[in-house]
Amino acid sequence: MSCRFALGTSLVAGLVMLAGCNQHTASNQSPGRSSAVENQGLSESPPGNSEVAGTSGTAGTLSMPTQVFVENVAIGDMYEVQSGQIAAMRSHSPDVQQYAQQMVDANTQNINQLKRLMAKEAPGTEAPTQLDQTRQALLDDLQAANDQQFDARYIAQQIDQHNQALNLMRGYLKSGDDAGLQNFARQAVQILTMQLVAINVIDRVHHAHEVAVNSGNTRSR
Repeated sequence: MSCRFALGTSLVAGLVMLAGCNQHTASNQSPGRSSAVENQGLSESPPGNSEVAGTSGTAGTLSMPTQVFVENVAIGDMYEVQSGQIAAMRSHSPDVQQYAQQMVDANTQNINQLKRLMAKEAPGTEAPTQLDQTRQALLDDLQAANDQQFDARYIAQQIDQHNQALNLMRGYLKSGDDAGLQNFARQAVQILTMQLVAINVIDRVHHAHEVAVNSGNTRSR
């Protein structure tokens, strides 16, 4: 096994464990809050993995900005699960495979947690069950990549989508009107940041390997 993959895999695992520890610490700091957050490790606790006992809005209703927020979270989770499933099967790099499987596991749990949260906060409100055109186009692009292109394409999508997810969470933290979902977003920022660091590490490792390979090919000519 190439040392670059071993390095990337170990760093991903370490960052994931660190994110889980940070999440657990945050939950222990405010055990008496009415918006109770159920925390686990990152591999079992994706962005926004929260159950909320009460919010600032009227029970059973969500404002339009909050509905849009929930829809975007749900669609983002579905994209992460589906793209992760593709990458776990198609990538030949252990670090990418490990990261992809972690995204599948984390975001599958997040989808289920979001459904429970919505059932409690706004009965009758359902999260989207299909991707939007933008995320579907990303999946199509990923599936169209050949073996040589695949890892770079998946990594690039992950960096872009995690940055967008962070902007979404930070925006809701700034202007959201539901206290429970703001806690959800606050926790998500910490976890998404760790995930973004991990995929950027993988990106740098793969890029360095490509540079070394290309330099070696040039010298051998």
